[in-house]
Amino acid sequence: MLATAERYLTILNAWDVHPKDGETIEVTIEQLASAWFCTTRNAKMIVRKLCAESMIEWHAGRGRGNRSRLVLLAERDAVLLACAREIAGRGEYKGAFEWLEAYGRESTAKEKFVSWLSEHFGYGTERTEGERETDVLRFPVNKPIVSLDPADIHLTFDAHMIRQLFDRLVQYDNATDRIVGCLAHAWKRNADATEWIFHLRKGIRFHHGREVNSDDVRFTFERLRESKSHGWLFRELKEIVCDGPRSVCIRLNKPNTIFLKVVGYAAASILPRELVEADEQRFWKLPVGSGPFRVARWTEDRFEMVANTDYHLGRAHLDRVVIAFLPEKETTTETLSAEWLQQLNGYALDQRVPQTGWKTVERLMGGCMLMTWNSARPGPQRSKAFRKAMAAVIDRMSFIRANGQNRYHPAIGFHAEDSPAFAVADTRPDIEAERLLADADYDGETLHLATFNGYAREVEWIRSRCERFGVNLNVRFVRLEEIKDERMHAEVDCILCNITMGEDEVWEIENYEQTNNFLKAHLPSDVLRWIRLQVDAMLACDDPASRRAYLSNIEMRLRLEQHVLFLWHKKISTYVHPDVKDARLNALGWMDFKQIWLNVPASL
Repeated sequence: MLATAERYLTILNAWDVHPKDGETIEVTIEQLASAWFCTTRNAKMIVRKLCAESMIEWHAGRGRGNRSRLVLLAERDAVLLACAREIAGRGEYKGAFEWLEAYGRESTAKEKFVSWLSEHFGYGTERTEGERETDVLRFPVNKPIVSLDPADIHLTFDAHMIRQLFDRLVQYDNATDRIVGCLAHAWKRNADATEWIFHLRKGIRFHHGREVNSDDVRFTFERLRESKSHGWLFRELKEIVCDGPRSVCIRLNKPNTIFLKVVGYAAASILPRELVEADEQRFWKLPVGSGPFRVARWTEDRFEMVANTDYHLGRAHLDRVVIAFLPEKETTTETLSAEWLQQLNGYALDQRVPQTGWKTVERLMGGCMLMTWNSARPGPQRSKAFRKAMAAVIDRMSFIRANGQNRYHPAIGFHAEDSPAFAVADTRPDIEAERLLADADYDGETLHLATFNGYAREVEWIRSRCERFGVNLNVRFVRLEEIKDERMHAEVDCILCNITMGEDEVWEIENYEQTNNFLKAHLPSDVLRWIRLQVDAMLACDDPASRRAYLSNIEMRLRLEQHVLFLWHKKISTYVHPDVKDARLNALGWMDFKQIWLNVPASL
């Protein structure tokens, strides 16, 4: 149908007609051939096909070159919608929107298509060709998966997906708030935490069938040590020794009392050595792990994974998960109905209320929104007085009052539990901002800020505040994958971003140690040297309270010296259909697909 429909829609656009009740236009076969970029012979064949599919009636004119009458029978929106649904039914969601963009001028088909998608996405039970019932979750996201290579993680979404596909030696258990075994069933360390021994479970297999062994662990960690993004995790690695197929000893140059958390970090996910070494480029197109799901398909339009039926920690209840990658502007349109709220990421939900009976799942997100200041680039941000003035211009409480106290909380650091629920606001914040800018001798220089499209609300508010106080702000929106681009880091004066904190200290240390981390890139070299000493001292501490104190001291210096402007924490929430069970938001703001199950009542 698509080819014929495209020819029909080309006629409508070329002659700018909106057919109603058999509208007629006069054309020659030569004009149609020109519009379709084909020969007159092919144009006649297309006309016959359009007639056969009851899209047109054709009344040929007499004689060569004479005009014929073409009766338009098909309604534009109906054709557009049917084709868009056909394209989406193949999983080509971006292609469906591109189709509507190309042929749907002044059409309401896009709104109708979005309404149809609202029913297409969600949880459901489907029957396969063999009449087997499968539980499927489909949901849209407005962001791509940038990388599934654990050694190259920079984004929360990527980290969450990696957790679905790969296993680590150990993992964090939300229910008990402790580290538990995963690939390893037992482990021990020496007194000063410089030697760690892990014993692997028997019989755990990668998705392609081979058993996981100690050599895979050694290969993964040695590969990770060479990673630009996450080599910091093993910067003190001395050697890795395999003692048989299921035991591995890791020796470090310096103590690391939280090394158990390091090997439980998403970046430390274990890879099958022979597949990566054989063809690494091919491997990452359809990666193979040992996690609860395996990759079935990964295209520009969608990511599809199916349950690993032999998963060693218990099979997932869902049989299949399909993630549709949609253009960002389509997933924020106001016409989206409640079913779109079934997507499992709380960020895109705003405050729309779903249908009656749906459950609300929410939590205060780990981490915070912040602004870094580039200490190496010439500009007003090099002045501590100016940075202090900007903290008053971007008044946190003013933003929270304007955007909802139930969704935002002021931040004084990365952790919400360390920040007051409601900070005491200056009674005259605007006067204070004007005074501080005057003290900073700001002369109108342009401040170049980089951020991401997902922060439009925050950016517009900040832009309006800057305009109010005469601060010239140039905003550069960058792609998600540019978060690790060192050239971008160097070209801007400040970066506005939300930093997510996972379950433990490793997530926090990453901001100071990761080579191409934007926060680290903007900090002064002397501050980074001091932070390295603090981190080393922290890693040598067995006492959790002492470790927390070291990290808090780092936060305090960043705040007091105005190297980082901590802004606010965000409460995330999502709505879940009442038939969906065990849906809980994790520290990354997502729900673990393995735990979700459907309680679909039997038909009466």
